[in-house]
Amino acid sequence: MTVRKSFVLHAVLLGAATSIAFGAVLGSLMFNILVRVALGNGAPFSEAYTAIPTTAGYSAFAACLAIAANFGAGYVSAMLSGRKRYLHAVAAGSLVLVYSALLYLTPVSEVKLDALSFILSFLVPIPAVLLGAHYQSRGEAGG
Repeated sequence: MTVRKSFVLHAVLLGAATSIAFGAVLGSLMFNILVRVALGNGAPFSEAYTAIPTTAGYSAFAACLAIAANFGAGYVSAMLSGRKRYLHAVAAGSLVLVYSALLYLTPVSEVKLDALSFILSFLVPIPAVLLGAHYQSRGEAGG
């Protein structure tokens, strides 16, 4: 069997899309809520916008969100692939890494990459997708 026949591209693409969409929607929602709260407390918009990513609550939420989103990517890609679940999960995690690199490393990006953002964007995806694939594989195996 060749690699081409054993690789399910839609499983990888949907797994990566799961992580990116989940992270984008919930991350934006939480960020906007926190900015609105800060604005309600009388902070100027520019101050609120730059201060939110450095708050402990937002950082904890971002860490949990990154792990959950990538776990979901591994789970979805493993579920849809039907075989070679870990390979498909790593491929989905790699696409998430490419997305993170494009998001943070482009010259026109206004996003400043602090240590926590680096860890969440570049070190969490692969272990988290493997955990998701493992959980999905265990569930299918009955234990």
